[in-house]
Amino acid sequence: MASVWIEIAGGFGTVILTSLAYALLARTRSTASDTGGLRATMRYSRSLFSLALIPPSLCFAASALVVSFETRPELATVLGLVALGVVFSGLALECLIARHDIDERGFASHTLLKRRGHTPWAEVTRVRYWAPSKVFVLDLRDRTTVRLSVLLSGLPTFARAVMLGAPQADIDRPTRLVLDRTARGTLPTFEG
Repeated sequence: MASVWIEIAGGFGTVILTSLAYALLARTRSTASDTGGLRATMRYSRSLFSLALIPPSLCFAASALVVSFETRPELATVLGLVALGVVFSGLALECLIARHDIDERGFASHTLLKRRGHTPWAEVTRVRYWAPSKVFVLDLRDRTTVRLSVLLSGLPTFARAVMLGAPQADIDRPTRLVLDRTARGTLPTFEG
């Protein structure tokens, strides 16, 4: 019976933490400054980095608890939790390091695993908004892609720069509508 109450409490805790996280992220994104120009540095907010630290902390804590409470812990369980912690730590580092510099001539991307020098807007061949992942996908002439999450700051500047700087790019109608709304300050949602 006690385990049922623990599961119920865990479910309520998850709902409360998720609601607080969405509220914090929405507030952070809505307070991002937009000067109306075509120059911005897109990055994840520090509050998102703080939230991204929660999963690795939980994984490492769970592995420590398993080791300390079990007399003979399963090696696979401990290694699995540590591996998840390492993966989640990489995601947290990505939130801290990722940066996309946007201007009227093009953009430069800096991520955990890749650093892309300045790319002119003329190199962009296609722009798509991928709703399931909540990202804008830029296909480039050299057959590489750049993905920009809706969780990044500076989205209105990005939308204006893409529409003005990359008129040659193939932009489908739904993506053009999302870019137009974003350029006017209505950010895409990341819920649901």
